[in-house]
Amino acid sequence: MAVDRDGHPTEIGVRLTKGALDGLPAVDPAPDQPLTIELPLPSEAAGTDFDHVTVNWNAQGHAPTNLFGVPHFDFHFYMINMAAQHAIDPTVVGYSEAASNVPAPQYVPQDYLMVPDSAFPMMGVHWVDGTVPLDPSQFHFTQILLNGSWDGKYTFIEPMITRAYLLSGPSLTQELKQPQAFQKTGYFPTRYSVQHDADFYTVALTGMAHHDAA
Repeated sequence: MAVDRDGHPTEIGVRLTKGALDGLPAVDPAPDQPLTIELPLPSEAAGTDFDHVTVNWNAQGHAPTNLFGVPHFDFHFYMINMAAQHAIDPTVVGYSEAASNVPAPQYVPQDYLMVPDSAFPMMGVHWVDGTVPLDPSQFHFTQILLNGSWDGKYTFIEPMITRAYLLSGPSLTQELKQPQAFQKTGYFPTRYSVQHDADFYTVALTGMAHHDAA
């Protein structure tokens, strides 16, 4: 977490030590259940509307395996609290209705499209940049940025990054595509970065800009 001299948030992120990439499990704890760590954000993040981050280690990748079937991390930056995230449960009445209730178009980042049948427990519905050619003959997965929603609300930003890409020592900064309007008032990221130095790999949402709900 970083703030400016006035205490306004400028970025949120996750740092992994270089050793964190060694000795990782070679298989998931159970089918479709990656190793997961939940990280609450510090109080300084309150103005961002982000609540916590989950880090999923997908030892064997996940579906669709022809695109994402390699060892990688999913970093979910959630704008809902852990209780609301955990309540995304297919055994709960109204699950299908909540999955079908998508945000109004003005709240969806430019070019993002809902992925069919992509509602997952404790996550929600996934959205992908429609300009990315998700065809195995054209797309080689190293990193990609997804978004998520649940029951009409925009709920997470999700960088997916392969272990091999992190080990390559990346220095990536890219602009985040923005929606036309925001559902809540707060600070929201304009960029996404994956960086490394002598000690850490850092995955961050940066360039926080303030927006009023509309």
